This record gives sequence, C-alpha cells and structure tokens, in this order.
Amino acid sequence: MCTRPAPTHRSISASGVALGAAIVNAFVAAVLLVIALTVAPFRLFSGLTGVARPSKLADVDVQVHLGDSACVAELEAIVWKTLVRARQTWAPLPLPLDCVVIGASFPPGGRADIYEDFLDASGAKKGRHRAKRRRVVVSLGVREGTRDLDGWEIAGALAAQIQALVDEQCRQHRSLAIPAAVVQTTSRLTPATVAATNSSASGEPQPDKPRIPTNGSSLGGSSTDDVPRVADVLVHMQKDPLGSGSSLNGTHV
Repeated sequence: MCTRPAPTHRSISASGVALGAAIVNAFVAAVLLVIALTVAPFRLFSGLTGVARPSKLADVDVQVHLGDSACVAELEAIVWKTLVRARQTWAPLPLPLDCVVIGASFPPGGRADIYEDFLDASGAKKGRHRAKRRRVVVSLGVREGTRDLDGWEIAGALAAQIQALVDEQCRQHRSLAIPAAVVQTTSRLTPATVAATNSSASGEPQPDKPRIPTNGSSLGGSSTDDVPRVADVLVHMQKDPLGSGSSLNGTHV
C-alpha cells in the first residue's frame, strides 16, 4: 500500500498561501529591526545619563556612588520620587537643598551639610566676581551595620533631612505633640491609710489599737449624760454634808 499523498491542485494553492505569509512576516521583522537599530543609540544615551529629572527640580543634583548599575538606577528613581513628593509637601517653598549623594560610607539616617561660604566656580570661570553662595548637600547611606537598607528606608531618611532643612530655614516654627491621656484611678490617702495599706500589702499582722471615742462616748461605752458633772456634785455636798445617801442622777455619792 502506498502511503505517499498523491499530488493535487489543492497543494499548489496551500503552498502559495504559506509563501505569502512567510514574506509578510519577514517584512514585519525587517521593519522592527530597523526601528530597534534607530532607537538603540538614544536608549543607550539615556541609560548613561541616568533617570530623567523633573523640570521643576532641575537645580537638584543626585549622585549615587555604587558599582551596580541596576541598583544605581533604582535608587535614583526612588530619590526623584521622594523629591517630587517633598516638593508637593512644602510648596510653594522651594526645596532647600542642592545635591543628594548616596554612598556606602554615609550614615544610614542621613546627614545634611550646609556650606554658607561655598564659592560659585561657574561664575569664576566666566570672569565674574566670585560671589559667596550657600550650598546644601544631603548624604544618605545604604547600609546599617551588616544590613542593607530598603528603598523606603532611604526615602524616609531623605524626607526627614528635608524637613530638618525646612525647620532650619523657617526658624520660627512650633512642633505640636499631643500627650497621651493618663487616667488617674487612685485617690489621695492620709498617712494612716497609707501606712495601713503598706502593712497590709506586706502581710504583717496589725496590733489592736484603742478606739477613739466619737460622738461624746467614754471609754467604758457609756454616754456623758450618765456621769454627773463636778459642779452638781459640789452643790449636792454643800446641801448634804453628812452624806445621807441620796443620789444624784442615779449615782450614789
């Protein structure tokens, strides 16, 4: 039995369709190749220059002193996003910094260096008078001990340094902090109550103390109405000096 297909007129049309599709795919691939070769120099140049900075922050310079190019690009993107958000926070006040430097030897919390007498080198090259200019440089670290800092930690350190610079520039500012509410449940105690409380807490037995009479009661528990007064006794003795046995208020004299 022969297994080879017999030639028919349908195979010719199918081969023509396949040839046309291959020609179209080759043409599309050639166009894409030309576009990629044309755009490649611009992409290479943009990669060398770093992340595009916003136009409103053109005066701020960002420098990342690390060896990994991917890490450099990531940190630059984080710094620029943080600067944009900080500018929105402190608008319309311009950000009081000129340069952000990131390196492995800087402190992890960041540091702001203010140079009041920084010489403008560009003005000196042009023959102008060398005017004194203030320059603010924020340095950020990428390691804390043996641990690498995350991107959000570096962004938080930069935001904190920017706020410190704004506080230094706006010297008349106040920081408001709401204290935690403290509920006092104890009442004032007298010294005797405090001593009793301390002794009961220590577990020592308390000696029996004599009860102080109140409301005019005597130590014996009887009222002062049952005891004759001294003046009445004297008057009765003057009237009955022999002591006939009469009583005063029910008490024998």
